[in-house]
Amino acid sequence: MKKFFKFTAMIAAAQLAVGCAAIDQLDFIKSKEAPAPLDYLENSVKFNVKNFLNGDLTGFAIVQDQNGKIENTYTIKGNGKWEETHGTIQYSMAYNGGKKEGRTWLITTGENGEYTAIGHDFVETAKGQQFGNASKVNYALMTNYKDKKQKIDFDDRFYMVDENSAIIISTMKQGRILIGKTSISLQKVKN
Repeated sequence: MKKFFKFTAMIAAAQLAVGCAAIDQLDFIKSKEAPAPLDYLENSVKFNVKNFLNGDLTGFAIVQDQNGKIENTYTIKGNGKWEETHGTIQYSMAYNGGKKEGRTWLITTGENGEYTAIGHDFVETAKGQQFGNASKVNYALMTNYKDKKQKIDFDDRFYMVDENSAIIISTMKQGRILIGKTSISLQKVKN
């Protein structure tokens, strides 16, 4: 009988340990899914979507998969024009290997650093917010992924380096699954 109680106690302890590990794992997964707050520098060049995305822009990027492996690179040329609170930003991207893409964003600025954007492949209106030297914009696009059109969710974070340069980190997910990240260096062209 003592052996039975010892065995039962060992089983209960093992189940408790497995249960605690599962809860820890669930907490880890939840923490990875929650959107991170935007880091920014208050005492730096202020990000202003209307000022930065005005005129000619040039840049380059690397595209990484969910494991950090570089999948592609591309160059960017862009131009932004504004009339009061409404801007039109046109980008053209030339990928390594010859593929070319274009995208046009129609941006509307609001109060308190907020802005919205729409475009031809947007699933819904993008929502952006500016803080200090940074900006965060969330949106979803219908775009080619794994050789078919699919909805991809984007979390873009702009960080001003100086008045003419920004780094953009774009995280891409399909549902809650991370599928990749793009790191972009974007600069205003001095005329």
